[in-house]
Amino acid sequence: MSGSSTRSIRADKRWMSRPGVLIILPCGLTVGGVTSWAVRLVNGLCSERPCGLVLHRPAPGAAPLRAGLDDRVRIFDLSDGPLVESANGDIGWLVRSYKDAAQRLGGKAVLFPSLLGDCYGACAALTRDIALDVRVIGWAHSENGYDVRVLAHYEPALSRAAAVSRRLVRDIRACWSGREADVGLIPTGVEVGKETGAERPRTGAVRTIVYTGRMDEGVKRVSALVHMSDVLQARGERHELVIVGDGPAGSEIDRMILERSGAGTRRIERIANAGPAEIRKILSKSEYFVLPSRLEGLSVSMLEAMSEGCCCVVTAENSGASEAIEHDVSGVLLETRSGATAEQAGADLAAAVLATSRVRASELGERARQVARERFGLAGHLAAVSALVDAAAAGAAHRWPEEKEAAFTARPGVVGSGTVPGDADIRLRQVMDTLRGRSVAIHGTGRHSEELSHVLRDYVNEIRAFLDDDPARQGRDFLGKPVVAPGEAAAMGATDVVISSHLHQDQIWSRKDEHERRGVRVHRIYK
Repeated sequence: MSGSSTRSIRADKRWMSRPGVLIILPCGLTVGGVTSWAVRLVNGLCSERPCGLVLHRPAPGAAPLRAGLDDRVRIFDLSDGPLVESANGDIGWLVRSYKDAAQRLGGKAVLFPSLLGDCYGACAALTRDIALDVRVIGWAHSENGYDVRVLAHYEPALSRAAAVSRRLVRDIRACWSGREADVGLIPTGVEVGKETGAERPRTGAVRTIVYTGRMDEGVKRVSALVHMSDVLQARGERHELVIVGDGPAGSEIDRMILERSGAGTRRIERIANAGPAEIRKILSKSEYFVLPSRLEGLSVSMLEAMSEGCCCVVTAENSGASEAIEHDVSGVLLETRSGATAEQAGADLAAAVLATSRVRASELGERARQVARERFGLAGHLAAVSALVDAAAAGAAHRWPEEKEAAFTARPGVVGSGTVPGDADIRLRQVMDTLRGRSVAIHGTGRHSEELSHVLRDYVNEIRAFLDDDPARQGRDFLGKPVVAPGEAAAMGATDVVISSHLHQDQIWSRKDEHERRGVRVHRIYK
């Protein structure tokens, strides 16, 4: 055997002896920040240890992520199975699938569930199997409240937890009494662009503005992008707006763009599906990156734009943006409220763009590039995650209690799950009883309303419609009633709105003024 062959075998043995990484993606390989993070992670770590992705069936209409995977990354394809969202407390099939993937990965496996509580629940169930050498790491990507709730719920089974922002670390530690040291900060890492922005447009009559990310109205508030363009045009400001991404609000954005086609002082274009290289090229030619989200963790899209030298103009409430951007030093932070309308958010974006000269935007973009290089490089991120994996694998296993249900969602007919309190049905009845004979709209068609559907059916005479921020849900029926946008509650004849959500109640409540201005009262069922 030659020396090179011997070194290869030894290297392979060292590779196999390292704890493996298995990331679970309930959305499959579709456009999204978590998916991009997972792909970067396994591609970056697969040279030093076994790595794999569990890919579930994507939601209908979800845009595929055009990202190349290293040949060494193992793929465990569950796309022929049901949607994870349909588990409804029955996670046995998830447990079996994840166990098979962990065993096939070889050696000790460190599992990273993501996005959905039932993925965590299946991994928690696996920790009960003392013959299976697994550890589970929790990760908080977003300020949506859900991530922290899931990590708090599954703390007994998690060996470690990480979050992308200090705010999220603080919130998780508050739930992990006695285990605060097991929760760490690991900011997202991205590839950093060229050293300088010599090729970036600095002069000319047209401002170049870009948004990259999911086409989502409820969280990303993407229609604000078009409203921003409306304000810029009204001010006579020539500009080009490129919107890159796909998602449930994509068709609505296309409709808004079409209505505004032919305007002489602007050009708006949406690119539904662009690969990483194409996105980088678009960013490198854009002066401004705008992000109107209602909430974020530490936005991958924002970090990518910073790394390419864009002047980032982003909302800061319920976001980790301030941990990457210093206002008027490396970007622009907006005070726009999470509950503000898309029109208001668009006006705020436009005002900030107009107030930032082309020369100043270039200066802020160059400083942003330096910040991305110094603090958010991919190499540092990979090193931090690698150390986290080794620490989790070396520590004692944390096991989910045998007597406790592992599923995050509840079985049909059962009240009480990871996001629905056990007394939710009693609370909802108390509120609905006070509204007998009135016209009610229920805000929320998610898990909370699904688990309490048996209660809602008892008030069918009072309920006129359901409200949902997600355009993908609007236009459908829920319990035989139409689902409409929140702004249409009064038009549907509602005199009262009841918030059917525990996790997002405060966020929805913060926007109650929008209803009250139309004479509609808003009610919440939790303090």
